Amino acid sequence: MTARNRVMQESFNQEIQFAGVQVHPGDLIIADGSGVVVIPRDKEEEVVKEAEAVATTEARMADGIRQGMSVLEVLEKLGYESMLDKGKEK
Repeated sequence: MTARNRVMQESFNQEIQFAGVQVHPGDLIIADGSGVVVIPRDKEEEVVKEAEAVATTEARMADGIRQGMSVLEVLEKLGYESMLDKGKEK
């Protein structure tokens, strides 16, 4: 028994479906207090690259705000909203 006697491991390294999401062996699972995300192994490099770009832009945003720019100015100057929309299906 694991998870304080609430969950019993039946197998490992097998494909499962969890909350309607297919999870394959080797997929990356990232979780925090806000939720859980499953990153398919074949998308790992793409997702990490995009996450690094978001982190870099957010750091530049924080710098702009510390330098006295308004949040709206920073959002417009750095194109933050369009960056977040990238890849969304329209």
